[in-house]
Order: sequence, then C-alpha cells, then structure tokens
Amino acid sequence: MTRAGNAQAAQTVQFATSDGTATLAGSDYTNTSGTLTFNQGDTTKTFTVQTANDAIFENDETFDVTLSNATGGATIGTAVATGTITNNDAAPSFAMATPASPKAGC
Repeated sequence: MTRAGNAQAAQTVQFATSDGTATLAGSDYTNTSGTLTFNQGDTTKTFTVQTANDAIFENDETFDVTLSNATGGATIGTAVATGTITNNDAAPSFAMATPASPKAGC
C-alpha cells in the first residue's frame, strides 16, 4: 500500500478482502481486514493475506482488496485491487499403459 502526496500528517485507511475467483468456502485464502496507520513520513505499509496450501490442482485464482474510510483528509485513489493466488500443485497427467507382449504358443 502506498501513500502519495503530503506525508506529514497521520492518516489511516481500512482494507478488506473479498472473493474473486477464489472462495473462502473452498479454503483458498483467509479473509483479512484491518486498518493501516500511516504515521508522519510513512509512505508504504503492507499486510498479509494467508493462502491455503492444498494438493488440489486448479487454475490461478483471484481475490479483491477494497480500501475504505480514509482519515486525516486523505482520499482513496484506487479503491479496489486484485490479488492472484498462483497454483503450486502439479497438473494431473494421463498415460497409456504399454500392452503386454503375447506369449509364445498362445
């Protein structure tokens, strides 16, 4: 999260995650919300969205982060951003079994 412009005042902004193609019901990530406090001179803050590590192969999935309720005279430039959960599981594969050779005399 970055703050642009005059960074001389203390300001806060709230954030919250929501489903994109990732879903909480499928345990793709943990819903996260909170308040980021920018003290005088701060221009960058971070927060973590915990993702689930499963053994299910699936496409990359997304979640949204929404900013709201900025204080201290701040405004919100971009209110919604999208995060991507990159799949880290091996894709399933299929192969034909090699047929056995016929036995002599059969």
